[in-house]
Amino acid sequence: MFSYRVRLPAEIHSNQTSEQTVVEGEDIVLNCPATGYPHPRVEWRRKDRKVLPDTSSVKLYGETLQIDSVRREDRGEYSCTADNQVSAPVSKHFTLKVRFGPRISVPRPRVHQALSHGVSLVCDIEAYPAPAITWTKNGVSIVNEENYFVVHFSRGDTLTASTVKIDYLNPDHFGIYECHASNIHGEATQRLELIQTKIPIPVAHYGSGVSAVNGSLYLYLFIQIAVSLTFAL
Repeated sequence: MFSYRVRLPAEIHSNQTSEQTVVEGEDIVLNCPATGYPHPRVEWRRKDRKVLPDTSSVKLYGETLQIDSVRREDRGEYSCTADNQVSAPVSKHFTLKVRFGPRISVPRPRVHQALSHGVSLVCDIEAYPAPAITWTKNGVSIVNEENYFVVHFSRGDTLTASTVKIDYLNPDHFGIYECHASNIHGEATQRLELIQTKIPIPVAHYGSGVSAVNGSLYLYLFIQIAVSLTFAL
């Protein structure tokens, strides 16, 4: 006697929610159980086509995707696709959110400007969830007032540019500033130095190291020339 098996299209049966959140350094497993006949092959990919974590490949086969010691760079969208050539492939999508403490970078750690002119001090903060950000000079907190204007620019879920703008510099403004950021997962601090020159320097836009004149290259060259002239005098 002959036995027949009906070909069944691929289906994914996952009770795991599409949005997964993990703290940096923890492990996570994404599940994508599939049924059908013949049994489907399950393929994993990242939406941005980057290499999958813990591998050297942009795709991986199997019903689970395990990520050990998750890094902040692992955040993003993942998809699993089940296919057995019976009908159109089926997919499930996951969004992986990674919680992590602040990391601060400073586009211009040494900022030059002349008396009676304006200046902007900028620090870029990467953190999730969004951090509390404070600025200090000589240990004293800086707040919005007559001398300072503090503003934060959000650049997505994890990036913030924080700027202190001073419109009219006096001798007390020069010195060491600190940008501090903290959330539930940690804290970080970076220092900036505001240095007095005799020649005015073009002020950069808020939230960036790009010159308001013709780009960061011109700003950099102008600073170098101004500093050289200052020391020469």
